Amino acid sequence: AVGFQVALGASMCNARSFACMKHVGLNVAADAFMTATYAGAHGGFVVLSADDPNCYSSQNEQDNRYYGLHSLCPIFEAINIQEAKDVIKYAFDFSEEFQSLVMMRC
Repeated sequence: AVGFQVALGASMCNARSFACMKHVGLNVAADAFMTATYAGAHGGFVVLSADDPNCYSSQNEQDNRYYGLHSLCPIFEAINIQEAKDVIKYAFDFSEEFQSLVMMRC
């Protein structure tokens, strides 16, 4: 949660910022995440969420697309490594243009 808040603060000061966490980490940062989607992001802010919707490799099953739906946060997904690289670049541009937090799932 602290890392998310530091990245949000950097974004509010017009710096590109990136926060990376697994699905349960977003639960911890949920309060700040929901607030950030309404406060906006000026410098580009991308949150990478490593979800496990089928409980293959973690302690719980969770799909963070519902956080995006609930908070009206745009969500991007990639199907391979090259697309992930391209989508990250696009996500930062999108975030800066619309001054919005963006989530990327992997």
